[in-house]
Amino acid sequence: MFRVGAAVATTQEAAASTLINSYSKKTCVRGSLQGALGAEVIAHTHDCIVPQQMAISTALSKPVVHADLRAANNARLTTAIADLWHAENIPDRTVMTPRFKEVIDAARMVGMDYKLPNRNHIGGYLLQENAAAYKKGNYAEVTRDGPKFGYTLEGDGATVIKRPLLNGLIMNGNCYPVVACVRDCSEHLAEGGSKNCTYIADVFSELVKQYDPKGTDTDIFYFDGAANVQKAGRILEARYPRTTTLYGGEHALALWFSKVAKSPAIRLGNMLLFACLFAFTND
Repeated sequence: MFRVGAAVATTQEAAASTLINSYSKKTCVRGSLQGALGAEVIAHTHDCIVPQQMAISTALSKPVVHADLRAANNARLTTAIADLWHAENIPDRTVMTPRFKEVIDAARMVGMDYKLPNRNHIGGYLLQENAAAYKKGNYAEVTRDGPKFGYTLEGDGATVIKRPLLNGLIMNGNCYPVVACVRDCSEHLAEGGSKNCTYIADVFSELVKQYDPKGTDTDIFYFDGAANVQKAGRILEARYPRTTTLYGGEHALALWFSKVAKSPAIRLGNMLLFACLFAFTND
């Protein structure tokens, strides 16, 4: 493990040195800056001021100005991020997300005693803590204006890796849909039950009690066209007379297009299209 880590560090340092040397050089002629950094010709590169052709090995082996070390550290971090992204096949757009920027900002504040979480921490207590924080935040966000705009609940059944789930989302006129529950129905099905209309109606009745204790601010339930969930909507309408159950048209359209995409004619057309694009890009 140590040898692998040392090899990665060596490769990244070499890439960082190349990165610094490849920056576009614009000689600075302002006397104040030359006087502050010495008589050596300097250049503005990557939002920093570094000497011409400054490599990391040079920056670390001799006394240099603070800007030189900062430029070297910036290059090392940039190449480390790029190497991580390329080696682990992380989507390129992830580097622009607010969450990644928060990671970098938080990393600036830690000391030498900081220890990285391992895979068990990420999938264990940290996952539970993060989920609890988001659940609390979602509840506060959706209930802030819920009584003013009214609640809309959406539901759908889903099977993920052979695990039968029932998903519930809630929103209002001033809040995007947030996850209200992801119910694992395995035990219910193992006991001989099914995801029938009564079971689904009971699950969503619990959500109504959680977000709308009086049951007077819930307006709409959205389900797809399956018979069991539509019947569950009728039960919910009887329990909460102010509500209406509507048909989730977008879900039905998505299912229809997914079936059309699997037809032999469409699949053959896609293959021909990709072949033409490949030939065009490699011409």
